[in-house]
Amino acid sequence: MSNPKIITTKSFLTCLTKSWKKISSDLVTEAIESFENKIPILDFNNTKIDGIPANYGVYCFYINSQKKNIPTKNFIDFWDNIKYSPNLNKTRFSLAEELDFQPIYIGKSENLKSRIHEHCFQIITSSTYGMKLSHRKNILTNYDIYVGYFDIKKEENFSKAAMQFIITNLESELRKTLNPWIGKQ
Repeated sequence: MSNPKIITTKSFLTCLTKSWKKISSDLVTEAIESFENKIPILDFNNTKIDGIPANYGVYCFYINSQKKNIPTKNFIDFWDNIKYSPNLNKTRFSLAEELDFQPIYIGKSENLKSRIHEHCFQIITSSTYGMKLSHRKNILTNYDIYVGYFDIKKEENFSKAAMQFIITNLESELRKTLNPWIGKQ
């Protein structure tokens, strides 16, 4: 008779960490490639956003100042503090290179379409954490804003916890790679 192998919490976490490390670099690459199909955001006079699925996933907001000839370094002067809104990470901002498309914020959601819409059009008094972009007139006047997303369709046999694990860890890896200017992490 053989003894069943007992899996401890420590051995489970070790296996999970190793497995994540094996697949995460491929997922990060896929996500960044997907982000490159940026959707120009936005006509902030129209609150409708088309073309974004209501799936699990990660997203990245970008600014482009090239058309308006405003250095991206001026962004710090325009990012106002709004209650329940992410702050500018001055360390990441100071280390940034001047890029045509500068990543400013990375997030995750169980419903990409809804969450991206919240970041753009949320009312300023809402206690839900978000960028509240429609209330940032200096940003909207001086920069074109884009969003890229990487959606992950939920498989039937995947639990909500498994999907949250994937998008939470993918968001973290993308933040380390892209160094967005805004956000607490």
